[in-house]
Amino acid sequence: MPDHDYVPLMFQAQVEGRSQIQRLIPSQKANQQAYDWAKQWQEACDDQTVPQFGAQVKTRECRFTWRMVTNSGQDAGVIRPVIGDRGWAYFPGSSMKGAFLRACQQSCPADEVRYFCGGQGKGGELHPGVLRFHGGYPKNAEWLDDSLVDVVHPQEDWQSKNQGNHSAFIQFSLHQPTFVFGISSTKPLSDDQWEVVWKIWQAALEKGLGSRVSAGYGQIATHTGNKLTGFALSGVGQASKLINGQGEFRSNIFKAALRGHTRRLFNGITDEETADRITKQLWGGH
Repeated sequence: MPDHDYVPLMFQAQVEGRSQIQRLIPSQKANQQAYDWAKQWQEACDDQTVPQFGAQVKTRECRFTWRMVTNSGQDAGVIRPVIGDRGWAYFPGSSMKGAFLRACQQSCPADEVRYFCGGQGKGGELHPGVLRFHGGYPKNAEWLDDSLVDVVHPQEDWQSKNQGNHSAFIQFSLHQPTFVFGISSTKPLSDDQWEVVWKIWQAALEKGLGSRVSAGYGQIATHTGNKLTGFALSGVGQASKLINGQGEFRSNIFKAALRGHTRRLFNGITDEETADRITKQLWGGH
C-alpha cells in the first residue's frame, strides 16, 4: 500500500489518484471517494464532547429545514464546511457578524449600528462595536448520522442551449441540523437591548445563512418574515435522490425549474446574449 493511502483523504491533494472528491465519477456508482472522505471525517469527529460556549456568552438555537452549506474555501473545487473544535462543523463568527451587520443596517439607525457592530463616526474616527460574535456549532452529534455528501448539477446550458454541457460536482452539507449561535458584549446590555440584538439576528437568519441560500439551503424553520408565498405539495411522482440512491426531497429543484422556464421564455423573444443577461439578473449567475 502506498504511503499516501495512510493519510486521511481530507489531507490529500485534490488530484487524480489521490483525493478525487471534487467531481462525480460516473464509473463509480457506489464507491465515490466523497463518501470515504465524509466517513473518515465523521469517524474522527469527537461525538462525545459537544462544543460549549462560555458562561458570558448568550446563545440562541435554530433548526434548518433542509440542508445548510458553508464554503470553507480550503479545498480547490470543493464546497465543504469550516471544521472547528474537535472536528465539529462550525459557522465562523466573522460570517455571523456579516449577516448580523446587514440586517442591522436595514432596521437600525446609524448610531445603533456603530454601537453594536462598530464603524466610523461622522468625523472619520473608528468606533469598535460592543458585540462579539462567537459563531455556531451543531447542538448535538445527530448531524454525524446523516449523509454529508451533496451534489451540485447545473443543467441550464444542457437543457436550453445548443451543444450545452453538464457535469455533477460534489459538495458537503449538513442535513437538517440544529445550530447554537453565541453572542457576547464587552459592555453590559439591558434586557431590552438584548431583545433588539436577538430580533436583528432573527432577521438575519430569515434571509438564509451560509451558501446557496437562494436555492433553499440555510433556511430556518422559524421563518416569519420576507416570505413571498408558500404552498404545500402532495401526490406521486419522480423523487430526487442522492448519489448513493437514498431519496431526499431537494428544495433547489424549485429554483432550477423556474430558472429553466425563464430562460426558455426569453429564448423565444430575444437573442441569446440578452436572454443570458436577464436570466442572471433575476436568478443569479457568474
